[in-house]
Amino acid sequence: MKSDSRHRLSEQRFKAAVEVIDGVLWTNNAAGEMVGVQEAWGALTGQSFEEYNGYGWAKAVHEEDAQPTIDAWQKAVDEKRPFVFEHRLRVYDGTLRLFSVRAVPMFDADGKILEWVGVHLDITDERALQQKLARIAQQLSLSLDAGQTGTWEADLVTGKYLWDERMFGLWGIAGPDAPSLEETYAYIHPSDRDHVARERQKLRDPDGPGVLDVEFRLTRASDGDVRWLTVRGQAQETTVAARTVVGIARDITDRKRREQQIQFLMGELNHRTKNILAVVQAIARQTARNAPSLDRFSEDFDQRIAAMAGSLDLLIKENWSSASMLDLVRLQTSPVMGEDGDRIKLTGDDIALLPEAAQNLGLALHELSTNAAKYGALSVPGGHIALGWWISEGVGANKTFSLVWKEHGGPLVTKPIRKGFGDTVMNRLVKASLSGDALLEFEPDGVKWSVNIPVSQILHGNHLSV
Repeated sequence: MKSDSRHRLSEQRFKAAVEVIDGVLWTNNAAGEMVGVQEAWGALTGQSFEEYNGYGWAKAVHEEDAQPTIDAWQKAVDEKRPFVFEHRLRVYDGTLRLFSVRAVPMFDADGKILEWVGVHLDITDERALQQKLARIAQQLSLSLDAGQTGTWEADLVTGKYLWDERMFGLWGIAGPDAPSLEETYAYIHPSDRDHVARERQKLRDPDGPGVLDVEFRLTRASDGDVRWLTVRGQAQETTVAARTVVGIARDITDRKRREQQIQFLMGELNHRTKNILAVVQAIARQTARNAPSLDRFSEDFDQRIAAMAGSLDLLIKENWSSASMLDLVRLQTSPVMGEDGDRIKLTGDDIALLPEAAQNLGLALHELSTNAAKYGALSVPGGHIALGWWISEGVGANKTFSLVWKEHGGPLVTKPIRKGFGDTVMNRLVKASLSGDALLEFEPDGVKWSVNIPVSQILHGNHLSV
């Protein structure tokens, strides 16, 4: 084959290769100037020969990229080295496209440059796709970080793991090598290992769904902290005997703690509801036993339930942890305290009452107030009540909460013939519920109710400020 025939064939092959990669071929002279007819360039940019001749091609380049392109191109020409660049180019329809530019010098036998051969490759769509994928990857990374989620890949044949950096953080293990499938069992809580092993074994079943979905506790290697993880994976079928599994692991410790808290609260709610219903049932039974009529029963029962509800409101405000003694006293005695609040004289520091104590003392104070308003010191002008409480000296469990209700200036008191609901609340209920001693005395100058209760049965934490 003649030399010129081989040259033409080589040139045809080169042009065909450029077309395959969707490129635009061009040539420049040894000085880097575009000379001669450049059909592909003209078709790409819409420039005529007169427009692109010499350095006229630069007018098709975006104005911000034109001079940097010329400078870089001239440097490559001067140094006789390949040219690699990117710039925006205004094509024939007026739109801007991003191009990757590559050019190499062609030398003769003496090492002199004959010409430059270059190609423009449109990378607009590719770059847009890269940027989109980068944004997706960034969003995914942020989502995984926010969700405390790591990604992993496991080879069920070799037992090897590939972990991302989040997985090492979840397990508290320093990289770069992840532990094997078997080695991870050392970190899994002993109570959960068999369950995890059974779920993993299902992945080896060629007829199985190839899905792993398991929750377990692990002891983190770095600090010994026990954490809950949910691990999910999907087997990628390779052969009947071999599978690769890819998946995620997420820290669900906070969720598990919330679930445990909810379960605890539900248990507490169930327990407290039963206790409240039992008290309501006792109030109804005792009220009915002593009521002379249905109307009287309804009135007394409503008042007692309202008194009980008021105590519960105080507890709810403090998340059922305690209730203020002063708030409880003022709540239960407010209907009879008088306009100036001087008919009941209070003495005592404010303390935080336990829920059981608040409920029972609340009922007792309601009964005392009601009876005082109907029959006792508050039923006549000038009568008043002294109500005081204190904590006795002592250490720990030896301390005692004492309370005295004493009426003054009322009608002459005589001991009732039969015991009513007040006796049940003020004596038996307080004794049974609070393990204390209560004494209701009908002294001639006024009713007196004395209570002594172990501090452990009544006091929540430290004294509140007055």
